[in-house]
This record gives sequence, C-alpha cells and structure tokens, in this order.
Amino acid sequence: MSLEFFHNLTLLQCLSVSAFITTVSLFFCGIPICVNIWKRRNTKDISAVPFLMGVLGAVYWLRYGLMKTDYTMIAVNIFAATLMGLYLIFYYFMTKKKLWISIEICAVIFLISLMLLLVRIYRHDIFHPLGFTCMTFNILNFGAPLAGLKVVLRQRSCETLPLPMCIANLLVSSQWALYGVLVSDVYIITPNAIGMLLAMIQIALFLIFPMKQGRLSPVQRCFNPSCCATAASFSSDENEKLKKPYIQEKNSLLSSNRESVHVAGWDRKSLIINEMKPKKLWINSAAKKSELVDSDLSRSQSEKQKDIEIH
Repeated sequence: MSLEFFHNLTLLQCLSVSAFITTVSLFFCGIPICVNIWKRRNTKDISAVPFLMGVLGAVYWLRYGLMKTDYTMIAVNIFAATLMGLYLIFYYFMTKKKLWISIEICAVIFLISLMLLLVRIYRHDIFHPLGFTCMTFNILNFGAPLAGLKVVLRQRSCETLPLPMCIANLLVSSQWALYGVLVSDVYIITPNAIGMLLAMIQIALFLIFPMKQGRLSPVQRCFNPSCCATAASFSSDENEKLKKPYIQEKNSLLSSNRESVHVAGWDRKSLIINEMKPKKLWINSAAKKSELVDSDLSRSQSEKQKDIEIH
C-alpha cells in the first residue's frame, strides 16, 4: 500500500512537500532575532520591517492562493502569517517605541483591508493585479540583503552577510521557481527566479571575499597557495608583535611588585629600629642618672669624712 502511494506521487506533489518544509524552516529564522531581543530586553538597532513585510506578504499570497485554489500556497502562507504575526506581537511588547511601531502596524492593517475590499468588489478581475503585487513584495524581500552589499564591497569582506540565510534563500527560491514552472504561474516564477539570481550573487561573494578582514578568500587560497604560507607567517609575526607588549607589561608588573615588597621590608626594618631607639635612649639616660646619683653619694661621704677629720 505504501509502495503504491509513493509510486503514484508526481513531481509536483513531491516538490510541494519539499517547498513547504524548506519555506517553513526559513520562517523559523526569526526565532534567533526574538531570543536576542529577549536577552537585551530591548529592540534597539533591530528593525521590525522583516516581520511587517512577512505578515503583509503572507496575507497577500494567502488570498492569491485562495483565488487560485492552490493548497500548497494556502498551507505555507497560513503558517507564515501566523508565525510572522507572533514575531510582530513579541516585538511590539518588547519595544520602547510603541507609537512608531503602532503606526507601522496600522499601515499594514490598512493595506490588507484595502486588498480584501478590492477583492470583494472586483472578485476575479483583480487576480492579475493581486499577483503582480505579491510578486513585487517577494522581489523586495529577496532584495533586502542587497543593502549590505555596499558594506561588503567597501570592507572587502563578508562579515555582514549571513551565509546560512543566503543558502536557504537559494534553496527556497529555486524550489518555488520550479514549482511555478510546473503550475505555469508567471507571478511565482519571476520573483523566485530573481531570488535565485540574487542568492547566487551573494554566495559568490563568499568565494571572492574572505569571511573576515585580514584573511584570504577561498579563490585566493586555490589559485595562489604561496599566499597561504605568507599569510601564515604574517599571522605568526602579528601574534608575536601582539604578545610582546603583554610580556613587557607582565614583567614590569612583576618587577614593581618585587620593589614594593623590598620597600615594604625595608620600611618594616626601619620601623623596628625606630621603635627600639627610644628604649635605648631611655636605658642610657637611666644609666647616666644612676651614675650621677652614685657620684653624688660618693662626694657627700668624702665631705663628711673631711669634716670629721677637721673636728
């Protein structure tokens, strides 16, 4: 029975299942952003635009899928709208700029309401304008990472580009482009073909430029092996240069500690000597006083003897 089920599966059905799994997995990329917001207890420097565009695009594609009766698109976009909505609610409660995010949410609600109203008025006549609008949203979503290309070209490194996200975009867009070819839908083919091209450009940048500044790119490593040895020696020299100030600082700290210990010991000895000096002086003065008393007694006795002799 199971073998017959797999035997009867068509390419479109297999592609629908795989596209659903990969697209839903891509939507979970918002969880690390939410975790980062939760740790910081603030949404500073984190934009809500991906969540807003996610909700807007998912609802538009959902309505398009309902008009077309495409169950794969319906299932994917129900999940996407729900998940993006939860991300947006979390962002709203964590942000301090409630007024600004409220205005943006109201704008999204207005655009969704306008679309639903136009669909209700014009019914199937709005199918192609709605498809064109959905296609535009997808192109904007795929083109969002291109804003970081200027930074990549200026720094000549791919530190600002997320490689896993680029690979995921390539996988998802290629599956949906093939799905659009199978269902003969130009509004699915066009944005995902552009998404494939943009994702391939982004991945190619990882071959041309290094992951971090000061390192070699994969292309440089393949075509110029001598650079690897030069880079390795350069990095070792740099490490030695970085270690020298640390070693000097450590030695200076040790020497200063020894001097302080020596000074402390010397001060302790001087204190002991100074404490002993008054005792010695007191003893010497007491001895002198006793000598004076003895001399006075001897003088008085000698004077008495002289007086006796005279009498």
